[in-house]
Amino acid sequence: MSATAPRAPRQVRAGGAASYRRRTAVERRGRITHGDTGIWDESAHCRPQAASSTLSGARARCRRSSSRTPDARRAWARPWDGNGPLRQEDLDRGDKPWSIIAPTEEKLGEGWIAPRAFQAGDFQTVLTAYRNAVRRAVAAGFDIVEIHAAHGYLLHTFLSPLSNTRTDEYGGSRENRMRFPLEAARTVREAWPASRPMFVRVSSIDDVEGGWSIEDTVAFARELKAIGVDVVDCSSGGILARRPPRRRR
Repeated sequence: MSATAPRAPRQVRAGGAASYRRRTAVERRGRITHGDTGIWDESAHCRPQAASSTLSGARARCRRSSSRTPDARRAWARPWDGNGPLRQEDLDRGDKPWSIIAPTEEKLGEGWIAPRAFQAGDFQTVLTAYRNAVRRAVAAGFDIVEIHAAHGYLLHTFLSPLSNTRTDEYGGSRENRMRFPLEAARTVREAWPASRPMFVRVSSIDDVEGGWSIEDTVAFARELKAIGVDVVDCSSGGILARRPPRRRR
């Protein structure tokens, strides 16, 4: 380990199997906040020397987002500045909003930025960003890569019928809603070394009536396995800014 490299996380020093480097956006516009790290170019924050000399078992989280909870349909304030829509004090501090894209033009809610709906050329642009980010993750020495397709990140908003109301081949049926997330997974798997594990994080259920269900997740997981994904990392929720109260049964 070089003298200038940061110390490894305590969990790694204690013998943990892996340490996660989170919020490594594959595009600058894919950030959640101005404080996020990124892997969108060689000058971004996942530098090879720091990553490989600090972590013996690290995970590069490849995520791409545009505007939805908690990042697919929003450009928002840093956690210590309110963790919500950008306000005037954020703008005064220099944290300006940026252009975001999503399956549709529907914004997350009052006060949030309205996204631009994905157009034909956007799909390939995002897939190229994934491919290039994976190349940088390999160069940085990461051992595991994960696509974040949960918690309202961009790919989750394509999966969920609550956020994806497109009427083309990327919306409507479950097969169509899975199309772009599976294209992203396939792109990453092809670019990531076959000997290294690939994870995909999902929200197993939206926990909202009419949303993504456990049956949908099972179908999605089968497709991911066929692509060569090694682990489906299961969580839940995150597609709405605030989840409606659970109905009593």
